[in-house]
Amino acid sequence: MNFPEFVEAVQTMRTPDEIVMAWGGYMNENLGPIRATYGYFIKGALPGRDQYFASTFDSSFLDDYAERDRAAEDLAYQFAERGAGPFTWDRLKTQGEWSKNELVLFEDSSDAGMKVGMSSSLFSEPGILACFSAASEQADFDMDRHMAEIYAVTCVMHRAHISLLSEWDERIVPFTKREREVFTLVARGKSSWDIGEILLISEATVKFHIANCFRKLGVNARIPAVLKAVYTKQISLDPSDILVPIRSDSTK
Repeated sequence: MNFPEFVEAVQTMRTPDEIVMAWGGYMNENLGPIRATYGYFIKGALPGRDQYFASTFDSSFLDDYAERDRAAEDLAYQFAERGAGPFTWDRLKTQGEWSKNELVLFEDSSDAGMKVGMSSSLFSEPGILACFSAASEQADFDMDRHMAEIYAVTCVMHRAHISLLSEWDERIVPFTKREREVFTLVARGKSSWDIGEILLISEATVKFHIANCFRKLGVNARIPAVLKAVYTKQISLDPSDILVPIRSDSTK
C-alpha cells in the first residue's frame, strides 16, 4: 500500500483499531520493521501503560517505564509535551546537557529493539496531548530521511482516529451533573479515592458513576472513555483550570 492508497483506505475504516493497524502495517510494509507507540496523555498525570491506544514497543520495556515513572526522564516525551516535533532521538540527544538517567533511557530503548527513533506531538483537543514515537530495529536506518514520511502517515492516521472519536452517537445518553463532575476528575488523572475526597462522596459511589459513564460511552477503559467523553462534548477540559479540583456539596 502506497501513501495515497493509505490516505484513501483510512477514510473508509469505521473503528480506531482498524486505523491504527493500517498505520502500523503501512510503516512495516514500506519502511521495514518499525516499532511504534501512539497515545494520549492527560495534562497533570504522568503517562502510564493505559495511556497507549496502540504500541508495538517491547512489553517489558513499557512495564518498566510505567512502574518506574520514567516519563520524568523521557526527553522525547518532555519535548513532545511542549508541542515539539517531529524530531529524531539522535538530534535530541545533541541539543543539551542531559542527566545520566535521561541518556540511559535511550540506551535501554536500544536494548529493547528501538535502535533509531523519532517522536512528535500531534494536534488534539485542548487539554489532551496526543503524541507518538516510531523506532526502527535496524541501527543503520536513516531516520532523518524517512521522518517526514512517518510523520505524514501518522498525521493522517491521527486525524482519522479523531474523526471517529468525535462522531456523536445518538444512542449515547448524556451524563448527569454528578457524572460530569466525576468524569471531569477522572480526565484529570484523579483516582476513585481522590474523587471521593474532592466531591465528598464514597469511593463506591464514585466507581458507580464511572461505571455508568463507561456504559453510556460504550467503552471499558479510562483513557478511551475520557477521549470519547471530551470529543463528544460530555465533558470539557480547559487547560487554564485543568488542575483546579471541583468541590461540590450537591446530592449524590
